[in-house]
Amino acid sequence: MHAVDALMYGNRTLMMALDKVPEGEWQTEKVCGWWSVKDIMAHLTSYELALAEVLKGFVGETAGEILSEFVRPDFDDRQVAKRMEMSPQEVLQEYQRAFEYNMILARQVPDEKWRETGALPWYGEEYDLKDLVAYVFYGHKRAHSTQLDVFSDRFKVGKR
Repeated sequence: MHAVDALMYGNRTLMMALDKVPEGEWQTEKVCGWWSVKDIMAHLTSYELALAEVLKGFVGETAGEILSEFVRPDFDDRQVAKRMEMSPQEVLQEYQRAFEYNMILARQVPDEKWRETGALPWYGEEYDLKDLVAYVFYGHKRAHSTQLDVFSDRFKVGKR
């Protein structure tokens, strides 16, 4: 697996799913649990910000506070609530900025660092950065993309 490609394809799948959802439906609840499309994107934005902190550690930069929050059980709820007053467009823009920054960082991570088992003890001593990207970021986006696809099926014209 090439982790940078996995990040790119995960984002591409997500953007394709988002394109199918009418803008006026971004705040309709119960797309994923009680979450709306906007809430899902707020959630995924927080994951992008956490990934940036992880990647910073692999390119010699200092990680910020969000990484310590990422491992807390209330991370998702706190991060979605933090973006509650933002418009859907603002949430999407924050997501896109974070994703683009992650792509810059990911391209700077040396090849050997991607396969360094045990470098993420909070995730599991037996895992490496590629595993984290595959399971927590790529797979996660694919799962939410599927939920967006199911939700957008409601709005297809001429559906039988």
